[in-house]
Amino acid sequence: KTGAPEKAIGPLQKALKLTPSDPDAHLWLGKAFLAQEHYQEAIPHLEMASQTDPKDIRLQYDLAQAHLLLSNQMFTKISRQNPHTYWPHLLKAQAYGLEGKLDMAVIEYNQVVRLSPKVPGVHEALGEIYLKKRDFPSAEAEFQKELDINPSDYTAVCSLADVMIETGQTSEAIPALEKASAQKPSLGCARYELGRARFRQAQYDKAEGQLEAATALNPAYAPAYVLLGQCYSKLGKPEKAQAAFQKSRALDEEHLEHMQENLAPAEPSTDQLNPQ
Repeated sequence: KTGAPEKAIGPLQKALKLTPSDPDAHLWLGKAFLAQEHYQEAIPHLEMASQTDPKDIRLQYDLAQAHLLLSNQMFTKISRQNPHTYWPHLLKAQAYGLEGKLDMAVIEYNQVVRLSPKVPGVHEALGEIYLKKRDFPSAEAEFQKELDINPSDYTAVCSLADVMIETGQTSEAIPALEKASAQKPSLGCARYELGRARFRQAQYDKAEGQLEAATALNPAYAPAYVLLGQCYSKLGKPEKAQAAFQKSRALDEEHLEHMQENLAPAEPSTDQLNPQ
């Protein structure tokens, strides 16, 4: 509080020798180390402080910030030691994506691809960014590149099918989804996308079974219940349709409540992730 965190470290360490479980001493010692950019030392103390009240978002935020800054410190070191590595770009791309800075995420993911074109998952992540930007041709191209690298990436299969269905290529999407579902019956996303495809083709009886499987495999995915309710309506099953719609609304309300409970203060800027 006095603006001299280095002077607080010694007394706080002595206090913890006398009372090792003092959460306030752990908190302030963690903050002092954080202010000194000693992130590795800060994290254990902030973890101890956060355990006293797991629902205190401020304590969780302090801990998350320390981990973020430590990651930045480590990747900055890697970047300086080896300027041709893709890892710092990958970290920044992921952070930009989480913050919704999609154009910046695209730039960093493309840097990863430039440095190492076949890093697993990167084309898929880039495809997801393009999907959020509603750039369907670019998204389709990236998902296909991911499958060229790893044909058994079932998540990429689902994502590619999502784009194809969205762009009117429903018939073309079905064979890959059927193959994925047969190879991995527990793959909920393939069941859902196959249900979407059959629904688009007005094959409601076939869509019904796939969507029921999708909701059984992923009971918390509200869009599957919406589409299943619509399917039941088309098949003349109003009671089942109502139940599906009610389940979807309940999940949406639960999600909203969870979001409100976990509102956090502003996160550190991704600018902190830029190596100097």
